[in-house]
Amino acid sequence: MSKNFRQLATVVLKGREAGPPKLIVDPFGDMSLADAYTVQNELVQIRHEAGHPQIGYKVGCTSRQIQEQLGIHQPIFGRLFLQDRHESPQTIDRADFDGLAIEGELAVQLACDPRDLSDSRSKLEQSINHIFPVIELHHTGSPTALLSAAVLVANNAIHAGFVQSSTRQETTATKPQSMSIHFDRNCVSTIPVEKLEHTIFDSLVWLRRELLSIDDSPRLKPPVTVLCGSVAELFRVEEPVDIRVEFSEHSAVQCNVR
Repeated sequence: MSKNFRQLATVVLKGREAGPPKLIVDPFGDMSLADAYTVQNELVQIRHEAGHPQIGYKVGCTSRQIQEQLGIHQPIFGRLFLQDRHESPQTIDRADFDGLAIEGELAVQLACDPRDLSDSRSKLEQSINHIFPVIELHHTGSPTALLSAAVLVANNAIHAGFVQSSTRQETTATKPQSMSIHFDRNCVSTIPVEKLEHTIFDSLVWLRRELLSIDDSPRLKPPVTVLCGSVAELFRVEEPVDIRVEFSEHSAVQCNVR
């Protein structure tokens, strides 16, 4: 396989920008995870040169349920860009995605780059300014697409943007009892606060360790957004639906899929 990583990253971006977009699978099936992250790094550089600033990271495949859905065995991370951030309520078209799927999850706004977080939970918590719900959008390809960790990573963790709540909850605020995901007012998943807390801190500790080992790019300027991964499953969206993720009485995010 050619190791022209910039050329491979260009292929990924062209697939993303195609009409309709296309998840790129073929070159990456047998690639090592380290090489896949190198492709992702090149993708970040190309987008930076095009005027697309990176605003944070996403941690994906944190739950065993999603790992089993995608056939992989470890978490992965991708990059967030300003152009892919949308405010709630948002309307999107399935035709703009290659196999649209969503995750309802929590995001945090950090006061520092994740690499500068403490490995102490109490000190790490002090670096979290806000917690808020998001609906993360994904390209998952066709139902028969042969996905692997390397395919996911090279495609920027199949991240296709996110819709965020305009309401921020301070970390010192009263904590909610759960987060819930609704499709057309039908609750499809409820996650207790204990699992949400574990996911946030486990994801941040994991991300810090991974970035320190493989990412030598310049630190991001705060505030830095991190999507912390879903405890619930990855939901494929194959028909029009109204999606709502509720985190507390005053913090929710909504997306209408056409």
